[in-house]
Amino acid sequence: MTMALKKIGGKIEEKIPIGAAYPQDVPLNTAIMKNSVFLNPFTASKKIIDFYIKNRYNRIKVRQGYTKCSIAIVSEDALMTEDAGIYQAAIKNGFDVLLVSSGFVRLRGYAYGFLGGCCGKLSKDSLCFNGQIERHPDYQKMRAFAREHQVWLYSLSRASLYDNGGILPIVEK
Repeated sequence: MTMALKKIGGKIEEKIPIGAAYPQDVPLNTAIMKNSVFLNPFTASKKIIDFYIKNRYNRIKVRQGYTKCSIAIVSEDALMTEDAGIYQAAIKNGFDVLLVSSGFVRLRGYAYGFLGGCCGKLSKDSLCFNGQIERHPDYQKMRAFAREHQVWLYSLSRASLYDNGGILPIVEK
């Protein structure tokens, strides 16, 4: 991965050790939206929290350690989540948010995965899912919500939704 980043002019600033079990394995699991960041201050890396403080991000504290995995970012001010705590925190901080049913994303070794862990923005108007989003029981509500924000939902395969940690594009053209 380091070589691929170097080829496009990127670099890894610092390596943060990742533990073998929760909560040590989620130091970077934060979600940035606009000038805010959703995070669990007890599981996020102190170094990354210091970065957010230094850069004056509004820190929205939530109990979910897998914060980014629990948030499907639709736009700068809109998100979807299965987590009631994140839902309440988002509303309190002025975000448009849709609460969806949980338990419909697979994750090997666990009862279920998270919606944010199976998707990611590949462009300003496309939110892509690892698996078939149309299989989610709340798909019609999710589709309507996304369209309100000029975002279209795309399935990247015909398989069931699968939490692979999220889709994070390195370069957007």
